[in-house]
Amino acid sequence: MTSDSSGSSVRRLIGRLSGWRYAPLLLLLISLIPASSVAMRFSADGQLRPSTLEAVADCLHTLRLIAIVWIAWRLGRRHITRLLAPSIPERDLEQVGAWFLLSRLAVLALALAGSYTFVPPDYNAKDLSQITLPGRLTECVIQWDSIFYLQIAEGGYPRIADLTFFPGYPLATRALSVVVGGDIDVAAIAISHIAFFASALLLYSLGRSLGGRTLGRNVASLFCASPLSFYFSSALSESMYLALVLGAFTLAMGDRFRWAALLGAIAAFTRPVGVVLVVQLGWIYLWKRNFELRRLDRDALPIVAVLAGTALHMGICQLISGDPLAFLHEQSKWRPEIIAPFADLLTGRVFRVRGGIHQVGATLEALATIVALACLAYGVIRRRQIPSPYLVFLAAQFIISFSGGSRCVARFLSVSFPVYIYLALPFQGRRGFGHLRGAALLGLGFLSGAWGAGYFVE
Repeated sequence: MTSDSSGSSVRRLIGRLSGWRYAPLLLLLISLIPASSVAMRFSADGQLRPSTLEAVADCLHTLRLIAIVWIAWRLGRRHITRLLAPSIPERDLEQVGAWFLLSRLAVLALALAGSYTFVPPDYNAKDLSQITLPGRLTECVIQWDSIFYLQIAEGGYPRIADLTFFPGYPLATRALSVVVGGDIDVAAIAISHIAFFASALLLYSLGRSLGGRTLGRNVASLFCASPLSFYFSSALSESMYLALVLGAFTLAMGDRFRWAALLGAIAAFTRPVGVVLVVQLGWIYLWKRNFELRRLDRDALPIVAVLAGTALHMGICQLISGDPLAFLHEQSKWRPEIIAPFADLLTGRVFRVRGGIHQVGATLEALATIVALACLAYGVIRRRQIPSPYLVFLAAQFIISFSGGSRCVARFLSVSFPVYIYLALPFQGRRGFGHLRGAALLGLGFLSGAWGAGYFVE
């Protein structure tokens, strides 16, 4: 089968899915049926067995997550596209939408399969949960920090230690939960997928501005197939944060700094590292004016508004704990000290071998570090052809990732969007990109299964 016929098959599939207007809503309604009512239908003697109830709950929650991904895709095609990429050709939109839909369904399916087939780690992160998480698939994508985000969304900050998690993502989850019947976990996953689709569209626009439609499609598809993209299907703040950062970056490159600062402030309210956007947006402002200080004007002042996001969370910390820097002090209990950014890299600590639940995460840290270093080197080599804000953003993210030790390096680097552009650029007009994307898909499949099994893949 030729590539043209293969592309036509994908477009026909997307066209048919687009025509099923009410199918995702029907799936969502079916998934809201109480599991106990369905389980009783399968009981011959009228007794409700726990095994039957668990199996039915698994199926209903699987349907619910599929419906959410489907609805997020349809919202992206109609509304998000008009807002973020109104000039995207229909054919490119179909390809970006196909990569989003198929990659997200694959992540959820492989996470569920991994929970049954991977060897369970010695320590089960689900024991940390203080809330009910019915449905095995839901448990697969709500682990580790996800549990704390959902606790905050459900009941605010129950402990001072939780102030280390910024409230932007939990607040958005709480707001959307009203629409989905008060289901906090489903709302969190829905936000992650909607933001992920928005990020894919924004990356397409950035890639297209640098190298045309082909580069835009390649960057967006590589982003969807990235081994680290399973984070964006989890109940974590990474997906929402990346969409906000990409929006701020795109607006700033278009000289719309007021709106860029607004998105930057929300990003700073979502993750503590968002405050660095002040420096990154400031660099874009100076770069667009050839670093001539005499050209500074009042239109640079809105960039400072990014600090409002962090200041707002400091006010929350003051109200709850009496310490405006409580989020830093609590974070220091997880990361005892801020170290020289490249200390772990120079000493080789990032490449250390660990066992148990951390063995997958340790390998991922090393690989993510190597890829980020390669992209940094490529950015330096191509600094005359590629606008410097991309390199500055990646360098800043790299420094932040290693400033607290090498723990969770891969998760920090997952939001470093210039990586996807730098990886796709060398293949522009050349063969081999399909092999790169295929290798990325294999990594995504493995990591999705390990994540679903409860390994610490951060």
